[in-house]
Amino acid sequence: MNYKLEDGSRRLIYSAYIATRIETNCIFLSNNPPSDFTKEQTAKVWDKIIDSIAMK
Repeated sequence: MNYKLEDGSRRLIYSAYIATRIETNCIFLSNNPPSDFTKEQTAKVWDKIIDSIAMK
């Protein structure tokens, strides 16, 4: 998702709900990268976060 700042620029926010398989519990993760990151840099960081918690 992205949101618009007061100056008209947009910021990306990556987020995910992750099921824990413990009753109805889940975890919410969110990453709001620095404004000077490119979309590619931001996606790379998010992919590393998700890969680090993926079930193997």
